[in-house]
Amino acid sequence: MELQAQKGEGLTPNALRLMRLTTGIKALILFALFAVAGGVTLGTGYTVAGIVLFTVGAAVCLIYWLLMPRFRFRRYRYLLTQDRLEITEGVLFVHRTVVPVDRIHQIEVSRGPLDSFCGVACVEVTTAGGTAKLKFLDAQKADAVAALLHSRLQARIGTAQEGSDV
Repeated sequence: MELQAQKGEGLTPNALRLMRLTTGIKALILFALFAVAGGVTLGTGYTVAGIVLFTVGAAVCLIYWLLMPRFRFRRYRYLLTQDRLEITEGVLFVHRTVVPVDRIHQIEVSRGPLDSFCGVACVEVTTAGGTAKLKFLDAQKADAVAALLHSRLQARIGTAQEGSDV
């Protein structure tokens, strides 16, 4: 059985909801920084510069909040085959992670507060070289992916042990 998501297929609409929520939080923090900078500029007597800074900050944050989640949702993809897990994500800088199933040491399903609110989960796969995160999965699908990876890992371990007993 192969589980895969190409161009956002297979990702739940709740994943887009979580992306919008987290991007909105980042945009609010960025807007607060622009507002403080604009307020400081206004307080020092540079009225036009303060208004421009505030307006540009608001526009940048609004555009970021409207466009970024959709780009992330479309770009995120994963592929789970018999022997590997591939994760591709990013907007400007695209990161591709390939994890061989036989190198996996630990599989963990995690849900943060925002993940739980949106009904999604993250499957964290740990190898000797690091950790790969398969994010934005429906909670039930994340459990299924973790169980599938675990069964494939157990099958490979069983095959390797049978070969060494001979």
